[in-house]
Amino acid sequence: MERLNPSPDVLENVLNRTGKAKAWRLSAPRRVGIAAALCAAVALLSTGMASAYGHFFHNIPSDVAGSLQPVQLTCTSQDITMTVQDASMVDGTLAVYLTLEDISGSDRLAEGVDFYHSYRVGKPEGTEEISYRYQSLGYDGESGTYGFLVTITPTNGDKRPAFVQGQTYTLSVGQLLLAQKKQQQTFRPDWTSLPQEPERILREYYLRSYVDNYRRPVSTSDHKVEVLSPGGWGVPLAGGFAVTAAGFTDNGFHVQMRYPDKKADFDYGELVLAMADGSVIGKVPGQSDAGNFCSVGFYDEYGYWYEEFIYDILPGDLKGASLQGDFTSGGYLLDGQWEVSFCLDNGQEPETHTVQE
Repeated sequence: MERLNPSPDVLENVLNRTGKAKAWRLSAPRRVGIAAALCAAVALLSTGMASAYGHFFHNIPSDVAGSLQPVQLTCTSQDITMTVQDASMVDGTLAVYLTLEDISGSDRLAEGVDFYHSYRVGKPEGTEEISYRYQSLGYDGESGTYGFLVTITPTNGDKRPAFVQGQTYTLSVGQLLLAQKKQQQTFRPDWTSLPQEPERILREYYLRSYVDNYRRPVSTSDHKVEVLSPGGWGVPLAGGFAVTAAGFTDNGFHVQMRYPDKKADFDYGELVLAMADGSVIGKVPGQSDAGNFCSVGFYDEYGYWYEEFIYDILPGDLKGASLQGDFTSGGYLLDGQWEVSFCLDNGQEPETHTVQE
C-alpha cells in the first residue's frame, strides 16, 4: 500500500479536529497573512460607563457577565462588522465579549460562523507568553449578531498571570468560516450485530487524543496504530459522516467514523457513548470530558479521513447504550481584515474604524 503524505495545510486541518476548547494561537501558520493594524482603536474601560445597548445579545456565563464593562469598538471588512462589546479582567485573565454583524443585508451569519486558522491575539508589552481561547455564543436573530467569548491570559517567565494596567490587546481575524451545517444525532444500533472478532489493520496515524491517559495500551509503534478494517459494520450518520466499523478488541470498544469528503477541510465530528445509567463517555461539547476513552485519526488509501474512538468498557456495558454525535460539515471561507486594539484605563474615547477594500 502506498504511503500517504498529507500536505502541511491538510495536516494543520487535521490537527484542528481535536474537539478540545478552541485556542487562539500566537504563531500558527496561516493561509492568508493578517494585515497590520488596519483598523486599530484604543478605549477606556471604566466602571462608571454604561453599555449603549443595556444588555447582552447572547447568553454569557453569569460569573463573567457580572464583571464585564463596555468597550464597543468596531472594525468592518467584507461588510461584516466585528465589535468588541465588553471586557473585564478577573484574576489575571481578560474576558472579551465580541460580536459579528452582517451589514450587507444578506444575513450570512444566520447559518453559523467560526474563526478559521487566521486569528490571533497580539502579545502585550511586558509579557513573556499569552494564551487565549474562544467560545461560540451562537446567533441572535433579534440583533442579527453572532457572539463569541474570548479569554486571554498573559503570563510572565514563570507561567504566572502577568496583567499590567494599560496593556494593549489586539484581536485579529483574517478569515471567517461561514454557512457550516451543524447537526446532532442520537442512534441506538443493534449491538448484537457487532462482529465477534473484528478485522484489524495497521495504519499510520496523524492525530491521537487522550492516548497517553488511556488505561489500556494502544499500539503506536513506528507512528502506526492498530485500527479496525473499514467496512466490517456500518451506520450512516448526519452530514455525510458514517460509522464504518465497530467492535471489541483487547483494549476496549472501538467505533470508527469516516468523514464525508476527501476535501472536507472544515468538517468535524464527535461521537459520545451514552450509557444506560445516564452517564456518558467521550468529549461532550461545552462540558468536561467524561469517562476513560481515546481516539486516533488516519487516512485510508483513497485519501478519506477517519477517526476511531476507543472506549474503556466491556461487552456487557453496551446493553441499553446509545451513540450521540455532533457533526459539522460544509461551509466556505471569507477572507477579510478584522482587527481591534484596546487597553484598560488609558483615558481615551472609543473609536470606530472601517477597512476599505
